[in-house]
Amino acid sequence: MATSTSTPRTSTGSSAQAGSGARAIDVSALGAEALGTFVLLTVGLGAAILTGDVIGPIGVALAFGITLTGMASALGHLSGGHFNPAVTIGMAVAGRMPLASVVPYIVAQFIGGIAAGGDILQDVLDRLADLAVVFRLFRLGGALLQDPDHRGCSCCFSGI
Repeated sequence: MATSTSTPRTSTGSSAQAGSGARAIDVSALGAEALGTFVLLTVGLGAAILTGDVIGPIGVALAFGITLTGMASALGHLSGGHFNPAVTIGMAVAGRMPLASVVPYIVAQFIGGIAAGGDILQDVLDRLADLAVVFRLFRLGGALLQDPDHRGCSCCFSGI
């Protein structure tokens, strides 16, 4: 019975065995790690930060779990589907991937994580900008209503 291992592919397309760090890692494995980490963090943290008060902790947990399952299914055959430096280090310590692959994997995961953080930050800033516009409109409306001389908007408040 064949068992599935999560050893990274090498540039020749075969699996690298522990201790054979002389072969180059397939770039698709690093891309898969970066993409998987990006999607996992964007969906999971996006759910927690942007909609956590609506979906609650169970919804956030489901967002992480379903995303991790989907990314592992979609990209696991390329890289092993670690998407987390702790998992990568654990696999190397257990001898299931070459030590020479650890640093490139972690760099790829950090790149994906930084990109996800930037994406979420942009979403948060966009939402804050939208709120700022709403607050400005409320403040402007309040100022116009309190203007005793009706100079703020003579067309709307001339009859008051």
